[in-house]
Amino acid sequence: MFSSQNHALLQRDFILAKIDTDRYSGGQGILDQFCPVKGGIPWFVFLEPDAQAPSDLNMLGATALGDANLMDGKNVGSPYTAKEIAAFEGLLRKVARNLDDEAFAQLHTSLLAQGEKKEPASGTH
Repeated sequence: MFSSQNHALLQRDFILAKIDTDRYSGGQGILDQFCPVKGGIPWFVFLEPDAQAPSDLNMLGATALGDANLMDGKNVGSPYTAKEIAAFEGLLRKVARNLDDEAFAQLHTSLLAQGEKKEPASGTH
């Protein structure tokens, strides 16, 4: 999902941050703060900064607008099936402010191409 092309598109609206819960001090606390249902990686969340800093310095001062648990509470991770892509795009349309239809079309095409790489060809094992 985070190809350089997709990264550039998403940066129109978002600051993208990768948090490694094994390597970053406080990473697990951030995941625990925003991820109510554990279930695989990658996992993402779209955040809106809060007006005030939190009193607990190990927490982020932000409100979750939506996350990867898009399909009946299951993590879509890096969406590549048509159903996962549709769920991701639905969330992205709700939270994005600067992505236009052309950007959504480019993102959609890129995600479909990623899915084609992951899906085995019909009739193969």
